[in-house]
Amino acid sequence: MPLIYALAARGSVVLAEHSDMEGNFPTVTRLLLCKLPTGQKEKMSYVYDRYIFHYMVVRGITFLTMADDAAGFALPFAFLEDFAKSFLAMYGATVHTAIALAMQNSYGPRLKDLMDSFNENHQAEAMGRLRMQIDGIHNVLIDNIDKILQRGERIDILVDQSERLNQESVQFRRQARRLKNAVWWRSVRVGLMFLLLVATLGTIIGMISCGGVTFPSCRNS
Repeated sequence: MPLIYALAARGSVVLAEHSDMEGNFPTVTRLLLCKLPTGQKEKMSYVYDRYIFHYMVVRGITFLTMADDAAGFALPFAFLEDFAKSFLAMYGATVHTAIALAMQNSYGPRLKDLMDSFNENHQAEAMGRLRMQIDGIHNVLIDNIDKILQRGERIDILVDQSERLNQESVQFRRQARRLKNAVWWRSVRVGLMFLLLVATLGTIIGMISCGGVTFPSCRNS
């Protein structure tokens, strides 16, 4: 699961968030929101251990996702682009006055679907690479998260690996089910085509044997 957690926030006020996994990253992310240099860079990534916090600021709203380092940069920023576009189109100017988690109930399920789509759809990475070239995401500033923490301050990110493995198992079963359905439908189509071919050949042979399209020889006999 490349994308672990995502949120939309106005400053340190989280408006909506989602994760299918258990851990302390919502708390950690709220700490980071107070320290992110928003307004200085529109797009930025902070590396911490084997996790990377990617974020972008659009119209004063911070869109952030925590991802595995294996996810790279193209996929998370492609996700953030879609997240920002969908969120701002849905709520408009109300995002600048809404209270904490005001959009959680209405947007939470949509955010879940968006994350699932990017986590399950392998073509999204290729799409992300294309967007990286078009939108200049390759110029994203990458830094170590220690740079924004005060001297002696420390964070420990805890992710429930059992929950993570469970989510990966669910995704595997979904993909296996889709593959099984695809193979079944292909077999059905092949079977129907075979029956159609047999029926066509039988009709042609019958017409030849019976003297024509109306089968005159066979009817007279």
